[in-house]
Amino acid sequence: MKQDISIKTISTYIAIFFFTQNIICQTPINVIQSNTLSQIIINDTTFQKFSGNVIIEYSDLTIKCDTILIDEDKVLMQGWGNTTIFNDTIHCTTDSMNILQFENNIILYKNTIVKTDSMIIYSDEMEYNYKQKILKYFKGGNINMKNQNITSTELIHDLNTEISHFNKNVSFASSEYIIETESMTQKNDIISFIGNTLITHENTNIYCNKG
Repeated sequence: MKQDISIKTISTYIAIFFFTQNIICQTPINVIQSNTLSQIIINDTTFQKFSGNVIIEYSDLTIKCDTILIDEDKVLMQGWGNTTIFNDTIHCTTDSMNILQFENNIILYKNTIVKTDSMIIYSDEMEYNYKQKILKYFKGGNINMKNQNITSTELIHDLNTEISHFNKNVSFASSEYIIETESMTQKNDIISFIGNTLITHENTNIYCNKG
């Protein structure tokens, strides 16, 4: 009997909590599943802590992880532990993530893998703007697409146009040639680059500044 009352109380609290936030927030946060719910205070900020097999619907995304914290203003969400974020366009796995509602941004941290229809991106820190559908990294990453591999310090990839901009220490490798350059843009099979560039094909080296 006590267990039934406890479950009912928690369920009612979750319903009230998320009905209220749907009114005052930019994007609704819908908790689909969680084994436990508790309240904790960190640096004078109250967080709702959902733990165990957590499933949340947010924007057009489904988020699954071991633990999620949501602050009292429903502005910041932090999640970690077997974290997966996906919709019809992308599928992300990462160690942990932060969602910044006012910026429409998801920050993905260590061991992040993002899969789209055209590429797989590996990085230890990425940003995903879920309104503009833009993926970014600024501290290095590696991209696999078709029979190509690209590394760079920075990437901006637009999921709508499928245009990728690579900057700083760019290296493009395919079965036919290797391009090392400062800045490169790619859409489908069309590549353009600018800056000091070395193209290696078999035993031939080509130096140029634009192509």
